Amino acid sequence: MQFGKFSFTDQQIIEDAVKDGIVVVQQDYKLQNTETGEFFGLNGNRYFGRTYSLAVKCTGGYYLGRAALTPWEYDRYFDKYRNDPKYRGVISTTQYCAVADTLYRTLDSDGQLRHELPGGYFCKVDDKAAFGGQGFVADTSSTRTDGWIVLLTARKPLTGKQDNPLSFICYRQQIEFEPDQEHCAITPVAVDEVVGGLYIRTQITGIGQITMSLVGLVHVEKDKWTVDKLTSVNNVAATPELTPIKESGDKSVSEVVTTSENGRKKNER
Repeated sequence: MQFGKFSFTDQQIIEDAVKDGIVVVQQDYKLQNTETGEFFGLNGNRYFGRTYSLAVKCTGGYYLGRAALTPWEYDRYFDKYRNDPKYRGVISTTQYCAVADTLYRTLDSDGQLRHELPGGYFCKVDDKAAFGGQGFVADTSSTRTDGWIVLLTARKPLTGKQDNPLSFICYRQQIEFEPDQEHCAITPVAVDEVVGGLYIRTQITGIGQITMSLVGLVHVEKDKWTVDKLTSVNNVAATPELTPIKESGDKSVSEVVTTSENGRKKNER
């Protein structure tokens, strides 16, 4: 069985080697009124919005995409408040799930040092405790590589329900980073929904031994796909922020009531 330039056997080997090195991240956020400090959910939920993306395990930490760092940028329900300085999105619960599992567990990245990658689409989180500190070895030196694109896909956008099975697409791809460039454009492939992707290099290191290293992360934005190199450009330490919050203060946006200029109450949404 062939798909492009690889066989089914090749794909299965790559898939088996990669699947334990990635997890699906479910990122929740709340809407905060910057004037009152109140937090709001949406339609009775304790979160306003939720995104799903990929986290890639690496030695001493993991890589996260922007969908997990600033999820409101990808949420159409936030459009109403996007240009209103009175409101902002605030990260709340972060959970992850293994590709072959259905149980989500807490992932705590608060206070961890983050290394932002060029372009701002990904960052590396230093966290030796997460996932036992085990993961891919990063290859930051390769400029021209014949490796593998690995995509985690679904039939439709993820919602946390179990009626949307995940699958892998793996194929060979040669990439070359131009001098002083940290991104390499790749040709999109026909898939329904891309949860995330990575680019790996395989190397025979001995008899019966193959070493796999992580060269880059796949960024998908409509019809523009790139492999982003794992070169750190700056460090961003998460800054703790004191904000007033209490159980009774978490309201659904659909239940928020404001007062109009004539003193009558009206629904905000």
